[in-house]
Amino acid sequence: MHNDIEAIVRELTLSEAAQLTSGADAWHTQSIGRLGIPALKVTDGPNGARGASVAVDGVLPTAACFPIGTALAATWDVALVEAVGAAIGEEALDKRAQVLLAPTINLHRSPLAGRNFECFSEDPELSARCAVAYVRGVQSRGVAATLKHFVGNESEFQRYSLSSDVRERALRELYLRPFEAAVKEAGAWAVMTAYNRLNGTWCAANSWLLRTVLQEEWGFDGLIMSDWGGTYQTLEPAIAGLGLEMPGPAVHFGERLADAVGTGELKPEDLLDKARRLLRLAERTGALAPGRLVGPVVSSIPEVSSIPEVSVDRPETRSLARASAAAGMVLLQNNLRFWPKVEDNKVEGDLELVQPRRGGPMLPLEGLGPGTRVAILGPNAAHPTIMGGGSSQVRPHALSTPLDALRARLEALGVEVRHGEGCSSPRYSVPITAVHWRVHVDLDADVEVGLELPATRDLSVTPLGGGVELPRHTRRLHWEGEFVAAEDGLHQFGVAATGAARLWVDGELRIDIGAHEGDVTFFGFGSAEHRAVVPMTQGQSYHVRGEFDRPKDASFTGLRFGCDPPPDQAAFDAAVGAARNADVAIVIVGLDGDWETEGVDRVSLELPGRQAELVEAVTATCANTIVVVNAGSPVRLECARRASALLIAWYPGMEFGSALADVLLGDVDPGGRLPVTFPRRIEDSPSFLNFPGEAGHVTYGEGVFVGYRGYDERDIDPAYPFGFGLSYATFSYGPLRVLSVGGTLAAPVVTASIAVTNTGSRRGKEVVQLYVADPVCSVARPPKELAAFAKLDLAPGETAVARFQLGA
Repeated sequence: MHNDIEAIVRELTLSEAAQLTSGADAWHTQSIGRLGIPALKVTDGPNGARGASVAVDGVLPTAACFPIGTALAATWDVALVEAVGAAIGEEALDKRAQVLLAPTINLHRSPLAGRNFECFSEDPELSARCAVAYVRGVQSRGVAATLKHFVGNESEFQRYSLSSDVRERALRELYLRPFEAAVKEAGAWAVMTAYNRLNGTWCAANSWLLRTVLQEEWGFDGLIMSDWGGTYQTLEPAIAGLGLEMPGPAVHFGERLADAVGTGELKPEDLLDKARRLLRLAERTGALAPGRLVGPVVSSIPEVSSIPEVSVDRPETRSLARASAAAGMVLLQNNLRFWPKVEDNKVEGDLELVQPRRGGPMLPLEGLGPGTRVAILGPNAAHPTIMGGGSSQVRPHALSTPLDALRARLEALGVEVRHGEGCSSPRYSVPITAVHWRVHVDLDADVEVGLELPATRDLSVTPLGGGVELPRHTRRLHWEGEFVAAEDGLHQFGVAATGAARLWVDGELRIDIGAHEGDVTFFGFGSAEHRAVVPMTQGQSYHVRGEFDRPKDASFTGLRFGCDPPPDQAAFDAAVGAARNADVAIVIVGLDGDWETEGVDRVSLELPGRQAELVEAVTATCANTIVVVNAGSPVRLECARRASALLIAWYPGMEFGSALADVLLGDVDPGGRLPVTFPRRIEDSPSFLNFPGEAGHVTYGEGVFVGYRGYDERDIDPAYPFGFGLSYATFSYGPLRVLSVGGTLAAPVVTASIAVTNTGSRRGKEVVQLYVADPVCSVARPPKELAAFAKLDLAPGETAVARFQLGA
């Protein structure tokens, strides 16, 4: 159909070609009915296909929610990653989208980067294999995968302006490698540029990056689009090779490119190349159907984007989500299990005074039945985090929580189950739901036609807070109400806003936020949360009043308001008490979509709130404690040193509970291995001295020594190393056999093979990892680098041979 595309290109007027270089709105490209060119629809990913988030008959569409990028990489199973990609591609078709804005394949340079959870790994080879598999899966369904964010987007700090200063060797060997593999091996159809600058030049306007490397060296013939709002100029990005400005309507591209051709600043062939690439994408995704190509003038065409979105909850998709969630869970500790010596299994007083008898490994949980008591504790047990925050979020078809799934499985065995949260760990103040707020909104006088809002209106909102997105033309908002304290103690109010905001309690100004304190909340457009502690008496009423003013130049409007009550010591004590009276305690702790999200980095490796304290208290009370970590990136786990078992569950998607029960009860081997290093302390991270940046720049000073490369080079022991993970089986390795099988003297081809035997009594999964080193290199190189890997699934006594082929 390429000849047809060229025919369309010849028919395009200068204005029409320019029109195709910008979006029509947030989720669609432009259409040209005269030539049968439909609008293409894009949707966010990468752990699901959300769609446009437009309610159909008052109901928001749902989508399958798969494990996040880190969890998929933790499977070390490229076939499984490809299957997940294919399923997400199918979901994108349900949302009537031709383009999926995924995968995110930046590297985990620092464990504190806010968007790490979306990305695969700290290692370029593991990231590359996952990226290739994911892209192949998505595009097997006729949906374009979009590689992002190209390139050097390894933090959220000053993300719209920061310059990532990276030497070319580190760029080539590390940060560009996953993109290169996905282009050359998987044939990715689209690439999204990063917000940041690369060595001083905006990525969307970087000719070396987009033309020299991506198009000329790698042969990329697909569409290059900007991140949303990531086109900052007109001429420079156009000349560099950027093809599509998103979202629409146009700010820098569109008719401005036609004007640039008219003045001679932009070559006509450069503009036509952008149109050609968009048409090629439409052809590859099937949007350019045979009947729609050039012929007689067409007055109108059926818009691909006008077909309603649907939510299809497929049983096979749920099964895949469950299997992939379990496959990525990483078992880090599995110590001996202890049972009290007394016959009736009851313990009086301090457990440490009882002489316990030892059993086998803590996991899998076996021999449970009537009379056994299990405590399921922690803030993430009943309210788990299944995905990170930001633009990757979806509304899941369903949610299996750890508490519900484990309770159902255990009670079916006659086990007594008790639950207690113990503590909470919100990053922001909890929205207030018990107050009827009187709200008044002033809108700008120049309200756009069709907004259907008067200049002012009175609202009654319950609740106000939790990240409410306000009408686009909000100028000022006032809210007030009577807050009745439910208990004695210090209450902590919090406000974050994309403009000036003030809060009064009983007439006293408690919070005052300036108009331009952005770069933290609301995708980086809002302030940090300002907090005020107010002592309150139970049952007493307090008048709370707030104001918000939006700056005239604001491109995003948002307000968050809430109040944290005094810490609940009774809940903490109840959870520890439940552990004291339990034979087994399962503590589920971690982070959430506010701690790990787009627009802001984490502040430390610590578990927030009193979670670490809860883990230490429970492990000191119950000898058989399993700690499950529900987080997208490394956290400090010193608190779990006494745990009988430690499992990293990541953000595993909508089947979290079912998958966790499968692993803990032994239905599935914990097949995951760490795709990132877990440091003992943040100071050990190779990027520590150069993260997140200052004065508009971040120096990638560690060079090629990212992640485990840096730990190895400096001989620093991490808490848990890259590639580590335990199985319920045991394995033995035969000798490594290496042969040169061809190629040239300068570029030989080498094969390596090794036999692996399951020496245990259970079926298990092993990840064979092949590392290489150059002992006589002329430049500084890491002591070892991952070159290849293979995932083996072996029955007891079974032997398989892992085979690898390596180029130069």
